[in-house]
Amino acid sequence: MELLQNERLLENPVSLETKRMEKLLSLLDSFKMNHSQLFTKEDACLITYDIWTLLELGGDYEEKINNEDVNKKNWRLFLLNFFAANGLDKDSVFTQYDSTEKRFFTALFIVKKLISGHLSQLEKLWKVQEHSETIQSMNSIDKKLEILQQRLFKEIQNKWYIHLFKYKTEFQNILVQVERQQNAVEQILGPEIWKTIDENHFVMLMKSIESNHFAELLFWKEKIEKTEFVTNQSNQNCSYILCVQQDVSMREYINIQTAIVLQLIKSIQKNEQNFIIVPFAQTIEREMVALKGMFNMDRYYDLNQPFQSKNEPINYKNALNYALLMLKLELSPNENGKIYFLCNEMIYKHLPQDEEWKNAVESHKKNNSIQICVIYLGGKNNFKPIWFADEIHLAEQFVASVKV
Repeated sequence: MELLQNERLLENPVSLETKRMEKLLSLLDSFKMNHSQLFTKEDACLITYDIWTLLELGGDYEEKINNEDVNKKNWRLFLLNFFAANGLDKDSVFTQYDSTEKRFFTALFIVKKLISGHLSQLEKLWKVQEHSETIQSMNSIDKKLEILQQRLFKEIQNKWYIHLFKYKTEFQNILVQVERQQNAVEQILGPEIWKTIDENHFVMLMKSIESNHFAELLFWKEKIEKTEFVTNQSNQNCSYILCVQQDVSMREYINIQTAIVLQLIKSIQKNEQNFIIVPFAQTIEREMVALKGMFNMDRYYDLNQPFQSKNEPINYKNALNYALLMLKLELSPNENGKIYFLCNEMIYKHLPQDEEWKNAVESHKKNNSIQICVIYLGGKNNFKPIWFADEIHLAEQFVASVKV
């Protein structure tokens, strides 16, 4: 962190709040990389910082870095010229990456992809091991690395043109991946998410991008939104509860489950209906209330946080009772109510079957015009009727057209 704070090239040109800037630098400082004989974590952070600043200042950055006393100037300028030659200083790129936060995540994702996918190949190509063996007698590790980098820098410069097509091709592939991932983020969370997301979610956002979460989620979302199941659900005179099972047994369904919830929210929001999201497992951590369909997408990670890691009994009874109570107390009593219940085959193991409670649920539903729709995400072979469900949808049914 101290190294980055000492690099005064960027000088916060868009005047981010101090807390937000510090959170971005903290995320960069948390950069993890495998052992390398050529690059250190410090190098990775500096290169990320350079790409970020290049996206901020365009071609002016080269003149800026030349006029400053900065670490490893020649090495960084060499890489900077390569990035600029591949279009990162163009006006169109500045328009595409239209906020400091988005430019930061772009830079970090590029460097992570370069290091995780190509560093070992580059070290072989540049014969790092051979050069490293020639300086083993030196006592200072830092001095060894400095000399190694200097030697390699000269050799790479001399033979750069030989491999230039390969370098450019690989880098362009990385940029395509970056654009694809960022487009998926914006399709799910909205184009303003980079500016509006809470700083405490920066780490989760980066992890989700790296794991391909948003691209897969967008795939499912686009399939589900075309189904009759989603398009016919909205009712102007109805309030909704979305009960979402979130325990260790549901982790494999996280992307399709989230896509279903997001599409239901989108459908409900069209008519500005009230709805409440109730994530549950052994307990209910907290509900998310959205009156008149106002659901802040910055709360997306709240929806995905409470997955329990223990194999504890899932309290379906508590979740169902809670949903029925919320329809009565939180939402308008003059409206009809609908409960969506997302679950898997664990419901057959943990749902109580006492007749007195079952009769009470059915009576309450009838007296208050409540319907319950079960969305079953478990294995099809394990499916059995669920007594409180007025309608049941198997995930396999409404994504049956998907070719995986």
